[in-house]
Amino acid sequence: MILSKHLTLARAVLGSFIGLLILLGILFAAVFEESRKSVLESSRRLQAEDSGEIAENVRAYLSSAERVIHAFEEQIQQGVVRPGNVPSVEHSLFALLLADDALTELTLTEGKKIGETPEGAIRLAEEGKSQVAVYRLPAPAQAPGLEPGGNDRLFVTRILTLEKGGFVSRIRDETGHGGFLSGATQTIRYPAPRDPTLHMTFLTPSHRDFSGKILWSDWHWMEMDEHLPPQRRRVIVTTQKAIADREGRFVGVFRAGLLTDRIEALINHEEKDRTSHEIFLCDTQGRMISRMTHQDRLEEMGDDLRVNPDRLTGPVRRALQLRVLREVSESNPVVFEGYSENGRKYMVTYRYLEKNQDWVLGILVPESYYFGELQRIRNNLLLLLGVLIVSIFFIGLMILHHLGKTGSSLCHEAGRMNSFHFEPSPIQSPFHDVREVLESLERAKAAMRSLGKYAPLALVKELYLRQQDPVPGGDPNEVSILFTDIRDFTSYSETLSPQKLAEALGLYLEVMERVIQKQCGGVIDKYIGDAVMALWNVPSPLADHPARACQAMLECRRVCRELFGSPEWARTGAPAFQTRFGLHCGTVLVGHFGSPDRLNYTALGDGVNLAARLESINKVYGTEMIVSESVVERVGQRFEFRLLDCVTVKGKTRPVRIFELLGETGTLTPSTRDICQSYEEAFELYLAGDFQGCLTRCQTLTGDPPSQRLAGRCRQFILNPPDSGWDGTHVFTEK
Repeated sequence: MILSKHLTLARAVLGSFIGLLILLGILFAAVFEESRKSVLESSRRLQAEDSGEIAENVRAYLSSAERVIHAFEEQIQQGVVRPGNVPSVEHSLFALLLADDALTELTLTEGKKIGETPEGAIRLAEEGKSQVAVYRLPAPAQAPGLEPGGNDRLFVTRILTLEKGGFVSRIRDETGHGGFLSGATQTIRYPAPRDPTLHMTFLTPSHRDFSGKILWSDWHWMEMDEHLPPQRRRVIVTTQKAIADREGRFVGVFRAGLLTDRIEALINHEEKDRTSHEIFLCDTQGRMISRMTHQDRLEEMGDDLRVNPDRLTGPVRRALQLRVLREVSESNPVVFEGYSENGRKYMVTYRYLEKNQDWVLGILVPESYYFGELQRIRNNLLLLLGVLIVSIFFIGLMILHHLGKTGSSLCHEAGRMNSFHFEPSPIQSPFHDVREVLESLERAKAAMRSLGKYAPLALVKELYLRQQDPVPGGDPNEVSILFTDIRDFTSYSETLSPQKLAEALGLYLEVMERVIQKQCGGVIDKYIGDAVMALWNVPSPLADHPARACQAMLECRRVCRELFGSPEWARTGAPAFQTRFGLHCGTVLVGHFGSPDRLNYTALGDGVNLAARLESINKVYGTEMIVSESVVERVGQRFEFRLLDCVTVKGKTRPVRIFELLGETGTLTPSTRDICQSYEEAFELYLAGDFQGCLTRCQTLTGDPPSQRLAGRCRQFILNPPDSGWDGTHVFTEK
């Protein structure tokens, strides 16, 4: 009882926080240390997985050379390739190289074995030595010794044969336009012996100790590029093996070459995000093999090519000096080590690569890459503990602040609704009951936004301000009435799926609504399928409503053309819609029509019917926008029109002159203006009964549909003249 008497919510919360902070402080050190150990173990595992993945990709790339050796041996055993027959060997090498784009060189060096030295080295007869090599050209394609050619020559064959005591090199382009073996051949006779059997890639595999084994070389310059400039010479690794014929006799040494830049690409351009990693290839002596940037230079170090260490970063140079690198071997393939450089800690993983010249894959990562998040969490937690302590003293003030803020928020939202601003607002309050009130207001606003999609929101606002309920009935009012329709929409409905058609129609009506209501101040009365009925000057007055309606027609046409060229429209698969417009300005009955329980705010009267008929007769004249004479009289000089006809639409007895809306004043091209002027002159002849003169004038306007329509009417009247009471009015008997 004493405890509950003095216990307050603030004291309970404060005591709980203090106890929690003490507990967190005790657990923090232990958890952080265990987390560090766990992260260290995970980081080593991840580096081991990464290095294993890269090593496997490198091995997969190198294995292509071993596969081609086995394939060539099998061809010899099956008799497909005949040793000593240069065309047979050349054809096989070319086919094998063409089949695997990982290979850059295939070479067979032949010699007749006559014995061995006591040390196991091979002894060859002087005659019969030869070499056939097929290799890819570097870009831009240019073979050594050949005249400059096109970049379509990708493969070159070089044949070395012993003739008259010296070796002769014959070089042929294998990809000339004539096909295989059809390229031009250049012959080079070397002044000094170039015995290919004295090359280490021949001597070592043919030695007794390595006979029948596949041997790998280290990185070295490609022998075939010796005539190229230094900057274009390629670096390769080769695999070679002594080859025997079907009877087991020594034939020579087969050699396959692979470009090292592919290996560098596998190392440096993995799909995983390793932006903080330094990945490289080195040897157990601490010499860098792979280039890490394009600026790194390769230099000959003994029999090998290695990267000049001058450009290496300090952490990488230090990693190559670590003692554990010398301990990496086939029996100890993965080694981890950590060290510091310039006050920053690093972790390095070494992985031994099999089937090579003691290559080692290294992955160097700053320790912060793995531990930075842990340290950040520790610092944030310490900061959080301090913030919590300070926050406790301000909890009371915050509660009072939130109560005041909640009251202001309720008043603000009520005021916005009273002003007909129904945009959604975020619900922010720590109190459940206040959130319920705000959620109720949001639901009311959502209902009003939904209502605005079915009825003009301006009408609802007007009724609200007048404090009136809508009742059936209407009042006469001068309005501008616009009808639009899509040409051949029925055919689109037959060719498009319902979903695609609905999507296309939704995009189309969205831009039409935006122009009519938001840009030009109109009110969309209703959608009739693909058609739109819009009104201006109701429910709020607009002094320039005919001009706004004309501007809406032109703007709708423009934005629709932009829509039809957009990616959103292309995804629907629908063609570009062609919209027809009909506009009339007149006095009609505007109000609420329907039953007492279901009303529709709309316009009724002859003017509405006339606007609908004007839209429909566009298809007769081949036009897009037809307006009545009352519209032309009210807009003044703001727009360009041409007089189309004097008509009586179906259901009407009084004729009306109709005009085609061409554009805003000053926007017509001279050719369009000339066509319209000639048409109106022809129409004056038509009204005067000069049908032949009108026909002659219309026949000069071949690209103008209204002119062709008028010309057809003149031809009929020339054959069958009208009655004496004819006044030029054309009567439409169909909608």
